[in-house]
Amino acid sequence: MVAINVFVGTENEDILLKKLGIVSTVCLDWGMPLMAEMIPASILYHHFGKKDSNNTDITEDIKLVARLGAEIGADVIKTHYTGSIESFKEVIDTATVPIVIAGGPKVSSDEEFIKLVEEISISGASGICIGRNIWEAKDLKKMLDTVCTLIHGKANKTLGGKR
Repeated sequence: MVAINVFVGTENEDILLKKLGIVSTVCLDWGMPLMAEMIPASILYHHFGKKDSNNTDITEDIKLVARLGAEIGADVIKTHYTGSIESFKEVIDTATVPIVIAGGPKVSSDEEFIKLVEEISISGASGICIGRNIWEAKDLKKMLDTVCTLIHGKANKTLGGKR
């Protein structure tokens, strides 16, 4: 899978969207799936979970970038969780391709992360694409088992069970 980052609402948005279109076309020609990490400027500038200067809920920004990435040709969208199951269901309903969640900043505890993954799973997201909140867990093996159970409904025996 090819992955590309696109920051929407930034100074170079036009260049990044054009690049997404070009990469999308090449991936289609080569038969390669494309994952676009679609991040609104409001997330980049740390307004997560708040209203922006136009009093617009950040959920609207995430819905917009997810749909935009899908329309330009991404097969999968990677983006941030909106903070609630209900609002993220709106994102999923708006996009026309599977959505996976980006990891975001390191959370304060493994328990907080597990709760987040549980919400993501309930929301209908297709999966997660997370690094530090897994790799920096106190017990990596236990964390992988828990995440696999939450996302796939059962523990991954290769990672969490006997080898």
